[in-house]
Amino acid sequence: CQPIAQLAAGLGPGAFSVLTFNVNDDCVSESAAPGWTLEDQHLALASLIEYHKPDVLCLQECMSCADSAASWLFRSKYDLHGSAFSHRGACLLFLRKGGRLAAAGQPRSIGPVALLPAALGVPGGPQLYVACGHLAPHKEG
Repeated sequence: CQPIAQLAAGLGPGAFSVLTFNVNDDCVSESAAPGWTLEDQHLALASLIEYHKPDVLCLQECMSCADSAASWLFRSKYDLHGSAFSHRGACLLFLRKGGRLAAAGQPRSIGPVALLPAALGVPGGPQLYVACGHLAPHKEG
């Protein structure tokens, strides 16, 4: 599996990479190996982020991962730019420091969605919104 940052770089200066991950951060999967802990889960997530180096990182169902020891493995390379609370924890929106996107305004939360105006870091690059959300279709009808 090739890192997504390399794939995006190969597409040209207007491309950027996104990694979105549902952390399911209050329980360990039933299919996890015996002895697997939430801290192991956090370390595996940090390793995945380090490998792929996405420009945009969206995490959903965060209860404790943002405060875990493992989060500091990626926090030195990512800035938190927005958060919103959903029916299952927080949605966290990060941009990679020195990445292809830069914040172009203040983040906003609209319901369970964090929104950030951003600009593509190329001359005359377009502005866009980056969103991280966790919807509850059964609760919203």
